[in-house]
Amino acid sequence: MKENPSKEETAISASLLKSLKTGLFCFLATDPVIGDDNNRHKSRTSIENRLMGNNALTKLTECLFEALLPDFFKKYKKVHNSLPITYLTQEEKDWFGIWTSRGTVLSTFTDVHVDINDVPLGFCTITPLGEFTDGHLCLPSLGVKLTLQPGCILFLRSYLLPHYVGKWTGNCFSIVQYTHQSVFDYFTEQTGEAVFPMTDMPPWYQERYNN
Repeated sequence: MKENPSKEETAISASLLKSLKTGLFCFLATDPVIGDDNNRHKSRTSIENRLMGNNALTKLTECLFEALLPDFFKKYKKVHNSLPITYLTQEEKDWFGIWTSRGTVLSTFTDVHVDINDVPLGFCTITPLGEFTDGHLCLPSLGVKLTLQPGCILFLRSYLLPHYVGKWTGNCFSIVQYTHQSVFDYFTEQTGEAVFPMTDMPPWYQERYNN
């Protein structure tokens, strides 16, 4: 495969790419009304196969997260345990782990950004894979540039820290595990318990709940 291949030149099938863009946990857990969609079973199977294939990585990142950031792990685990199974088996729910969504970034450069839908006080995980050099993770607000090695695992405060990946040479793709704040909001609405103290949350969030 040539350096920085286009989407059409990757080994990822079009059907799997489409399923990756689906809201994974929502798709499997809430049984969306697409009963007349002949691709439904195929899409679900593609997602299940991907989750099974990534299960070792999911478990590894969870173990590291628990060891390095135990207080945050407990919060994510509490939310995860509260989510209904409904149309999932327990095994399928466990495949997701404490991060309820997955993304695959295929040889794509990113501008500086923050992930505004992620848990504001939480973390995502990024695992770069492939054969590449350079491709530093840059955190301009901190003046920090981190060297990424294929196979490393990074925990990033993706809402709070502006970030981007610099230019690389070779083939690079990343698996990202993350949870949106809306999932934590669901937990709060169901239990009446805030995951993080309201006073620690961003002003816009406090204002939304106060109103």
